[in-house]
Order: sequence, then structure tokens, then C-alpha cells
Amino acid sequence: MSAQLPPSRSGNPAVRPCDVFMTHGASQALSLALGALANENVNVLLPRPGFPLYQTLCEYFDIECRYYDLNPEKNWEANPDQIRSLADSNTAALVVCTPGNPTGCVWSPAHVEQVLDAAHDIRAVVIADEVYAGIVWAPDAVSLPVAALAQHVPVLSVGALSKRYLVPGWRCGWLVVHDRGQLLAKSRILDAISHQVQMTIGPTVPVQACVPHVLANTPRSWHDDQSAMYAAAAHLCLSRVKSTPGLAIDCMPQGAMYLLVRLDLAGFDTACNANDVAWAAALQREEAVVLLPGTAFGAPGRVRLVLCATPAVLTAAWDRIVDFCSRHWIGRATSNGHLANGNGVAHH
Repeated sequence: MSAQLPPSRSGNPAVRPCDVFMTHGASQALSLALGALANENVNVLLPRPGFPLYQTLCEYFDIECRYYDLNPEKNWEANPDQIRSLADSNTAALVVCTPGNPTGCVWSPAHVEQVLDAAHDIRAVVIADEVYAGIVWAPDAVSLPVAALAQHVPVLSVGALSKRYLVPGWRCGWLVVHDRGQLLAKSRILDAISHQVQMTIGPTVPVQACVPHVLANTPRSWHDDQSAMYAAAAHLCLSRVKSTPGLAIDCMPQGAMYLLVRLDLAGFDTACNANDVAWAAALQREEAVVLLPGTAFGAPGRVRLVLCATPAVLTAAWDRIVDFCSRHWIGRATSNGHLANGNGVAHH
């Protein structure tokens, strides 16, 4: 669900046309933001788990990556003190992603404010990957734009039509500048973004012409239907995880379109227990089901599921996953000498 800004946060400056840069998808928006910050010896703080493109772009621009960990036992929240400890005088930005990929987490406004306080303390720009903005389907989850909560920290907000409106092939995204205190203008970061835009190709004119209509006229009921689909898919997946040997989840997702499943690799046979990459490769080879290994996101020992499929397709995929796990599960000894079934339930 979405929420109105609380009264104390309603005085945010309006976004002007010159604050918005149209981009060739969210990927180019991320590239513009990181490219504008690139400088000698600069570093950027990235979430782990997180979208691997962050690291790829940092390496392209010769930016050092430093990772702050998301806690699976606390809805994949960050530790603001760890963020502070990782930073130094060369830290240029802090990347955040909520609703999150690959975790499906939705940070509460209170936690976002804690992270923003840390960003303020380390004098870092916040790059808010909000490509999943509006995709919040857990009934108790509330998501607000990061910039709406940032009082003293400049925010570069990344968005796109691809995820919420399900048109990834349009390649239409944007980078919105929220320049608190004109810090980005004074440091010429805005100039750097503008210069990059002049040398790159953005979304086509016909696609850009569609954006106002899509944003203004897509029925609320359509978004509600999509949210209901994701919620139903998540619950279907959760029920199958609970009954499948060797699988578990750390916490229930609340938004986006993903579910991270933890693998009890020690209980599988040698055909697939080396790591999550080997497990996923064996699943694809034997059952033609593709799950991305968590290693790609900095979450080894897990795999990522996508919740966009229909119930029939999800059920068919899960039937194959269950067959695969049942075939390769050999169990593992617990402290009492019994075998664990992979979901924390002991049996003889």
C-alpha cells in the first residue's frame, strides 16, 4: 500500500522539469548517477544482497565498491552504524533499494530515516533505486519515496516504467534530482549528469510521449490486481517452500516481485551441493526451471524466484522443483543423531 506524507514531511520542494533526466531504462539512470560521481579514489557503498549492475557500473567507472550488509533476520534492513564505519573522506554515495531486489523487502519510513541519518553523517549522496516503487503488496507494509524523507541529504532517485507498468521493452526510465541545499549544483554533479545525457541516447520520442498518459490514466484497480497477484504468488511459493526438503526462507517478502529461498546445501547429494550456482545449474539441466543463484546478488547459498508467473505456471515449476529436491535430498545429521528434512523438522 502507499501512504500520504506525514505532516512533518509535507514541505518538500517540488520537482521541476530541469530536475528530471529521461533515460534508456533504469539501468542508464544508475549509470548517469554513478558516472557523475566518479573521481579519483572515490568509493560508493552498496547493499549486499543487491542488484549486480551496481558493482558492474562502479567497476566501469573505476569506483571502489564497499558493501553494507542487509540483515535477513530483520526484514533485510541495513545497519546504520556499519554504514558509518565503512565510509571515509572518499565516500561519494550510498545506494539503497526499497522495495528491494532480490530480497522483496520494503523498508519502513522509520528505517529509511535511520539510513538517511547515516548518509548525512558521512556526507554522502543517496542514490535511491526505486524502480520497484509502488509495488508493495503486504498489508502491513508502507513505502514512501526516499527523497520525501530526506531533509538534509541530496537524493538521486532512479525510476522506470518497466516494473510497475510491466513494459520492460519500452526502455523508459528517469533520474530525478532532489538537491537538498543545492549541494549537487555547487559540486557540479548536475553538470556532470547533463554532460553525460548529451552524449548518450535516451528513450524514443514516441515512448516518452506515452509516459504522461500511462502515469495519469492507468486505473488504480489494475495496480491492485497486480499487487494481489504478487501476494498470492508469494504465499503459494511460501507454502511450497515449507513442504520441500532442503529449502527455507529468511523472511516473507513485502514488495517488488522476488523471493529469496535459502538452500540447505549440506543435505543435498554431490550432484548439486557444491554451492548455489551448482544447485541452480543442476535444477535447470534436469527440470528446465531457471532460478538465479544468490551468489550473483551477494547472497550465496540462496536462489531468487520471480513472482510474476501465473498460478498455473508457478505450480508446474514448483512441482519440478519438489521432484528435484526430493531426488537429491539425502538429509543431514542433527545433534541428536536424527536427520533434518531441510526445514528444521527432525525425523528418523
